[in-house]
Amino acid sequence: MSENQRKSLRIKKQDQLKKKIEKREKKIELLKEIDKNLENVSFEKLSLGNKSNSLYVQNSLNQIERKLQKCKKKYYATEKKAKDSRPKAVKKLKKIEEKLLKLEKSTTKEDVKQQKKLEKMRKKHSLWEKIASEHENPKVLKAYADFQVEQEKQVYRVKVQVAHLRHRNKVTKDRLWWQLLSKEERKERRSDLSFYTPDVQGYWFTLLSVVAEIVYLVLLLGIMVRTFWVGITILVNIAFLLFLFTIAIKVKNYKKAFSFCSIVFGVYCIVRITWVIQGLMGVDLSEATMVKSGFIYGCNIYMILASVYVGLRSLYKIKRQEIYLKEEKISKIQLSK
Repeated sequence: MSENQRKSLRIKKQDQLKKKIEKREKKIELLKEIDKNLENVSFEKLSLGNKSNSLYVQNSLNQIERKLQKCKKKYYATEKKAKDSRPKAVKKLKKIEEKLLKLEKSTTKEDVKQQKKLEKMRKKHSLWEKIASEHENPKVLKAYADFQVEQEKQVYRVKVQVAHLRHRNKVTKDRLWWQLLSKEERKERRSDLSFYTPDVQGYWFTLLSVVAEIVYLVLLLGIMVRTFWVGITILVNIAFLLFLFTIAIKVKNYKKAFSFCSIVFGVYCIVRITWVIQGLMGVDLSEATMVKSGFIYGCNIYMILASVYVGLRSLYKIKRQEIYLKEEKISKIQLSK
């Protein structure tokens, strides 16, 4: 791809990002208008039928109004039902009051069963007292609370939409800012940012080496003759596992000494697979099955490649850090944050 083609693609991408930002900004303005109308809504003054220039705003407000009207109708229906049933509730309350008075007179402090019965009767009396009341009927109060919950839900939904759109716009603006940078500026920014992030790639490659070392050890012990070499192999490889885990942690934090340690371990794996296993320890890998020997060689080859790659990559990044420190483009205090 030629330089002109790349430039035209970048301009096209910038235009697309700008259009996305503009589109979301318009949507935010419309949502703000909906939110402003919802601020003035109350149970008594429910009308949202303002004449907005935007069809989206008007439709949204009409939809919200229908939901709130439904809750309001439910409240009035519940209130009417409670009003119609109030005479029966009053009669019921009188009967309960009579029973309660009789129980209170007949109940003594020593009679535990009667005390429990009296407590239940008092609760029942309290409930029916609310039902018979004009202002404290539980069903009517719940219906009014449902209206308030629905109103708050609609307000919250609009505010959440605005927050999401603003967040997405911020992300898009960051992308646009990145696109507007020149090639040299982007390269410098990547370098700057890389010093503040841990070397996660080297960390995971080395942790996979730990897994490969465990697999290699298990398979090797399975084909070894039971001599003193078994004990030495177990102890040495436990030490290597701890060593590899330490390398993973230190390489992640750009420690130069452990970058060299990683390369040294890779070199040792070459020596181990070519001479130590068969030459020094006398293990005959030809007697093992193709699968076992393949895994033993495969694990060691992976550890060679991964260790050398991680070590060299880490040294390269540390070298760049040192150059930046010398040129005073970045300070040690900044790197420690």
